[in-house]
Amino acid sequence: MAVKWHKTSFLGVRYREHATRKHGIRPDRCYSIRYKVDGKDKEEVVGWGSEGITAEEAFKRLSELRENSRKGSGAKTLEEKRSIAKAEEAAEHRAKLRQNKQNVTLRDYWEQNYREHAQRTKKASSFRSEDGHMRVWILPLLGDTPLVQIGFAEWDALVRNMSCGKLSQRTKEYAAGTLRRLMRHAQDRGLPVQIPTSKQIGAQGPKDNRRLRVLTPEEAEKLLAKLGEIDPHTEHLTRFCMLTGCRLSEAANLTWAHVDIEGQSVRFADTKNKDTRTVYLSSELVEMLKTLPRSGAGDFVLPRHDGTPFVNKADRTDTPYYFIEAVKALALNEGRSTRDRVTFHTIRHTVATNLAKVLDVRSLMDVMGWKVIAMAARYIHTQEETKRQAANILAGAWKKQEQAKVLQFNSSAG
Repeated sequence: MAVKWHKTSFLGVRYREHATRKHGIRPDRCYSIRYKVDGKDKEEVVGWGSEGITAEEAFKRLSELRENSRKGSGAKTLEEKRSIAKAEEAAEHRAKLRQNKQNVTLRDYWEQNYREHAQRTKKASSFRSEDGHMRVWILPLLGDTPLVQIGFAEWDALVRNMSCGKLSQRTKEYAAGTLRRLMRHAQDRGLPVQIPTSKQIGAQGPKDNRRLRVLTPEEAEKLLAKLGEIDPHTEHLTRFCMLTGCRLSEAANLTWAHVDIEGQSVRFADTKNKDTRTVYLSSELVEMLKTLPRSGAGDFVLPRHDGTPFVNKADRTDTPYYFIEAVKALALNEGRSTRDRVTFHTIRHTVATNLAKVLDVRSLMDVMGWKVIAMAARYIHTQEETKRQAANILAGAWKKQEQAKVLQFNSSAG
């Protein structure tokens, strides 16, 4: 059926009625305007009476379009006008979003954006460290500050605050790194934030913080004896690490399913660097393992007294309590600097030092589970005798050069 249009008292405006829908007591009316644009006839729907449109309102919009066409500026059609309005609305929305971004505080961004991202993408232990940095040091000082207003003054204040808290230079570097990663996350999402380097704000850690202490055979023997007295379970764990050089987390989470007594080997799965590696066992260590209780393949080989692991996979850095107590009882750290103190990781340093005397670098990396040579370099300690030999060789080399020069001079003079 053809659409029936009705004229109005306004030139260029007409309407058609809805077949069923009412607006008041009469059928709803759809108003349309007819006009010329650039010499061509055009008709556009303005809207329905139920949407607030009347013949007078339709004519008012038509008059506006005609005036714009006459002046040569502004929208010439309803379609163009709606497109302009839509673009302006979008621009206003973007401006509001920008303003909201400008006002978002560090605390809001941490809780609403970055915290979930960090928890999802980082190891549990790494996330706990960052969460601790935020809760203890960063949010109490800068939590209510908009991200875009955190400049050098705020970064400097954070470092000063941590210095007053007697934090080590390395810890300050780690905490500043937590804030830096959050800010970089915000920067990647369009926020204009400042991200200084650790050097710029005085939070640069020491260039070399590797441990210096290497256990002597006498110290190791005393340590094992003391542990045997106070907690045999910790003694077994410590002896295992001394005879394999494995990480504490690897030994603590080892299950019987990964032990091959007959083949004298163990397999460490899901290690720190995500690799799986096999380590061979000495006869002494095999005999020790044979004395340990076992009931199922999933049981831990070297657990605490209650059967739970000393270190959970998600928390790789805990030091066994009785190890700390044994070190205290033997006064192994008496008068020692921080880098020269005995920690559980000292065992791994010592093993690497001993193996470096007989293994090439590639073999050492395989046994210790390192991926890069730089890691091997951190654990290898040059022996004092080797240093002396190097000095003597160097002195001898210079003497030979001097003698050669003297002989050559005399020969030419003759």
